[in-house]
Amino acid sequence: MIRRPPRSTHCISSAASDVYKRQMIPFPQEMVRKINDKFNFVGLMINCLVEYRRFSDSKLQQYPAKAQAGIIIEGKYTHEQNLVRRLKFLSFILLHAASVKLFEENLSVLWNEYVVSCSVYMTKGTFLKWLLFEDKNCYVPQLKRVFTLEGLKFLFDSLYARYNELALEFSITFYKCFRRYFVLVNMWEGKLEESEHVRVTELKEVYGLEALWDVALSCKHEKVREFCCQLLVSFYLYPSESLHPTRVGIWNLFVDKVTGKLEEAEGKNDESMILNLISLLLAFFHRMDGEEYHFESSVHDKLTKMTLTLIIRPGTVSSNV
Repeated sequence: MIRRPPRSTHCISSAASDVYKRQMIPFPQEMVRKINDKFNFVGLMINCLVEYRRFSDSKLQQYPAKAQAGIIIEGKYTHEQNLVRRLKFLSFILLHAASVKLFEENLSVLWNEYVVSCSVYMTKGTFLKWLLFEDKNCYVPQLKRVFTLEGLKFLFDSLYARYNELALEFSITFYKCFRRYFVLVNMWEGKLEESEHVRVTELKEVYGLEALWDVALSCKHEKVREFCCQLLVSFYLYPSESLHPTRVGIWNLFVDKVTGKLEEAEGKNDESMILNLISLLLAFFHRMDGEEYHFESSVHDKLTKMTLTLIIRPGTVSSNV
């Protein structure tokens, strides 16, 4: 008589099912958490990134900036591939273990190494792109697993502290980072919501709002200044319906803020600031009328020949140019 093996070994699917029933296989999150608890994986990765940055900087300084990404300085991979893989591995750890976070002190180490002390353009730019977490579609719920609120504020403040330098070097990447952390911090604190537009839900003590005004009016990179102006216009033009004061009240606050800054700039005879403020105000009124406003390099020449009259009455805001 021919004896057949038990069903679980005769049928591949059944055998696999039996194996999984007999073994308790932990979820990836639990596996990563256990490894991190035992070996301090995040600390090891940060030390690895610090050592690699210092090693790569010393090797790459002799090459022109455009060639640095493709130079092989370790193993068989280029510098760009080496750095991206290290950063992606750190992202994987952070996103797959609920108890593993980057705290402010961790971010301070990475920021000092990859921005403050870094002399290689490509290295610094790659780190800024990594901070966006764009490829992971991360929003507040996911990023609460990666950062603390203090960590997010540290990144925003650090970006603001070096905004002219970073904007001139990295323009759009800098703006995306600056906008992202402005929005994330305030969404976390319940001050903003983001749908088609950034909508303010609580105007009192919005974190970084003065910094946004400063970059929108003073940034040396024209495109970054334009993008920040557009964000500022959206911020005041499209408040949440639940916000008090009313929408028109918010619009009045914006106009009051601009006119106050105009008086201050006029007292200092700061022509550049005056023209930037008028340009911001024109963008606001164009968007309020449903029209698109184009920031042009020649706008200052046009504005010097314009007269702007503001008419503010209770419940109304209008302009005449």
